[in-house]
Parts: sequence; C-alpha cells; structure tokens
Amino acid sequence: MDIYERLRSLGAEVGSGRVIRLAPKPRAEPSVPIDQVIKGTYARSAWGECFVTERYLPLTYRHGRVLLNPAGTYSSEAAALLAGEPSLSDIPLDQLAFLDTETTGLSGGTGTYVFLVGIGYLEGAEFRLQQFFLRDYDQEKALLATINDLLERFRGIVTFNGKGFDWPLLTTRFVYSRLPMGLVDPPHLDLLFPSRRLWRRRLGSCALPSLERHILGVEREEDVPSWLIPSLYFQYLRLGDASCLRQVFYHNVQDVVSLLALIIQLCAILTNPFEGLVNEPEDFLSLGMLFEKTGRTLDSQRAYEMAADATAPPEVREKAQRRLGFLLKRTGHLEKAAKIWVDLITTKPGAALYPYVELAKYYEHHQHDYLAAEACVSRALAVLDWRRAVSETDQDGAEARELERRRQRLRRKLQSAMSR
Repeated sequence: MDIYERLRSLGAEVGSGRVIRLAPKPRAEPSVPIDQVIKGTYARSAWGECFVTERYLPLTYRHGRVLLNPAGTYSSEAAALLAGEPSLSDIPLDQLAFLDTETTGLSGGTGTYVFLVGIGYLEGAEFRLQQFFLRDYDQEKALLATINDLLERFRGIVTFNGKGFDWPLLTTRFVYSRLPMGLVDPPHLDLLFPSRRLWRRRLGSCALPSLERHILGVEREEDVPSWLIPSLYFQYLRLGDASCLRQVFYHNVQDVVSLLALIIQLCAILTNPFEGLVNEPEDFLSLGMLFEKTGRTLDSQRAYEMAADATAPPEVREKAQRRLGFLLKRTGHLEKAAKIWVDLITTKPGAALYPYVELAKYYEHHQHDYLAAEACVSRALAVLDWRRAVSETDQDGAEARELERRRQRLRRKLQSAMSR
C-alpha cells in the first residue's frame, strides 16, 4: 500500500484538503466476557452498569497464621498510633474500608486507569469483600459512581501504600471524570509505614508479599506478579477474553484480606507487645523506638532490654543499649544508665566515645567522683589518639579539644576538692 492509498484508507481525499470521518469499526463481542470467568452481577448507576463480584469470609477464617476475628486484638487507639492520625482513635473497625486497586500502570498519572477496585469491610460476623471491574474505558464513570456509593458509608480507609498510590490515583480519576467524591480526605491508615517502622530492620523488604510470607504466614497459590497485571488487562481489552483476569481478581482479593490480617497483627503487637508475638531482637529494637516516640516509656525500656539480650546481633545489641542508656538517663534512672555505659565500655572498648563521656558526666555531676570522671575522659582521649594513629588524620580534632577542656576542668575540681 503506497502513501496515497494509506491516506485514503484514513479518510483523506488526496488533493482536496478534506478529511472525511470514517465510521469506527464496531468492536467485536467479547469472546469470553467477565461474567463467564468470575461470578458476579451488574450494579446500575446513572452512568451505566458496573460489574461487581463479592465474597464473604467468616471471622473464624485464618489468613496464614492470623485469625480474621479482631475481637480482643484490634484497638482504635493502636490504629491511631500506627497511622499517626488521632482522628482514627474514635472510629470503630467496622467503619473502615479496606481498599486496594489494580491499575493500567504502576507509576500513576492522568493516563493511568483504575480497572479493578477491591473494598473489604466488616459486616456482622463476616468480612465482606466486593470487587468492581472496569470492562472498558468508556464505563469508568459507572465504576466510579458505584464505588462512591459504597465508600460514602465509611469514615476512614485502610490501604497498603495507598497514600502514595491508590488513593491519589482514585481521586485523580474522579476529578478527571468530573464526578463528586463522597469520601474526601478521610482518616487514612496506610499500613506500609508502620510495617516499615517495625519490620524493615529485620526483613529489609516490607513489600506486601514479604510481609505475608514472614509475618502473616501466607503463601499465595495461583498468584500473578504485580508488574504483569497491566499487561493482562491490556490483553483482555485487545482480545475480549477475560480468562486471563482470573488470577488478577485472586491477587486483589489476597491484597485486601491481607490488609485486615496485617492491621490485626500490628494492633495485637502494640496492645500486648510481650506475649509472644515479637521474638526477634531487631523487632524489639524497632518496637522500643516506636514506644519511645509515642511516650510509652516503660514499654520502650522493656523492649530495649529484650533487644539488648546477649544473643542479639552485636550491632542490634549496641544500638539497643545506647537508646536504653539515654532513655534511663532522661527518666532519672541514672545508676541503671551508668551500668549500661560501663557494659558498653567493657564489651566493646574504643568502639564509641559516648559511653566514656556519659559515664564521666555521671561521675562528675551525680557522684562527685572527679577522679573517676577524669579517668573516663582520659580513656576517651586515648581512643581518639588511637583513631588518629590509624587514619593518620585529625578528623576528631574538635571532639578532642572539647574532651581536653572537660579534663582540665575536672582536674581543677579535683585539686580544689583535695585542698579543702
């Protein structure tokens, strides 16, 4: 086909300057429609129909190791602490929507469509999970209107990385479609962030599959990787065959159910942190830091003590001891803090300067033992001399001058005390 024939096929009259709009070719009927692959119904709205499928899980269901029954484990106060949103503290669990989306791209943006929305929520003694499917782009308003009717029933949402992806993308689609959104800027518990605070030190990756495997004890069957999902949807649009989407619906169900299991596990840990749900020193260290940040001093102290166990990895033990020592000092438990500094100096002499300095402060200001304080400072200066000899630089010059000033002051105090 030469260029003129191609132009004519596109509706152009060569030489006339006119373009005739050709009637679009009718789209072929789907060879395997979605309702032959996934059992569901069609919800009606002012904008057309949206395919909806739903399932119910009894609260006796176990998702991996976690029982979906939140009784005795979920706490709205713990949820507020996890989210850093005090407004969540007065929202019961059955007023939270657990939301996850599948999209045509993983980077977001106005060209990215949400083609599958999974929303789960507690209803009586069951966890009800509904999935809303975009059969074609021109049915987006029907999908958005349908999920909007459901979301308006809730006061807050729970997601995983939803603050950075799912919720902004949904909001963008509502704006782009010029539809009002009933649930605007709701209290939002994004479980990615508390999961990172608690488990990243041990797991490294806190992606949802990693958390399922290591924390929830979930092993997915017949799953599809997230990166492949957009391609499967495009394949469906191109061929009209929804068979390739069965695994995508399964993937979305697992994501939503994992949200409930994860929030139950996290709340249980915060509510009863020392009853066997946490066993690893790295997790105790992270838990101690979380408790310290939120003012739970006694729990923080105990978590640090568990992390500083002799069996802990050296770097975890040292960091836990450091934080424990400063916590004890700040709360007035000076003798206990001093024992921490002594232990750090004994077990890892020269590894850090702060134990020598803190112990010197303790001896000077609280024991008035200037000789012991001066000895600690002199040992710290010896550590700096060794570091300079090894590195052949004067990188610790400012610190050395400060320590020398402290030593001279202590010597003056010592001379004054001896002359009395």
